[in-house]
Amino acid sequence: MESPSYLDPEYFEAAHARYMRGAEEYALQDPDEPPAEPADPAPEPIPAPLPEPSPAPIPEPPAQFKQHLTPIFVLTAIFGALFIILPLLVRKGPNKGIVQCSLMLTVACMYIFWVTVDR
Repeated sequence: MESPSYLDPEYFEAAHARYMRGAEEYALQDPDEPPAEPADPAPEPIPAPLPEPSPAPIPEPPAQFKQHLTPIFVLTAIFGALFIILPLLVRKGPNKGIVQCSLMLTVACMYIFWVTVDR
């Protein structure tokens, strides 16, 4: 037996296909009668008129306070110097690389803490 085609009118009008499209439509309709035309569509609503533009000028944003960036620059310079100088002061030994890496990581974390934490 051959598989039914979805474009076949007999398959398209089969009971399970009608159920999927809404069995209520077909239960109320006579199969020999053509479908009824829809009623007149509702008239489109009239859009509300746009308000008149305001003649008042737009106020300017409030003045901003002067930003003091000097402390950030000073902290960046101090921690940058520590980041470069401290690893150079580590003595020779089996764990020199680990100690240098730990110092650099500590300085980086301290910098992040002191620059980003706000009162």
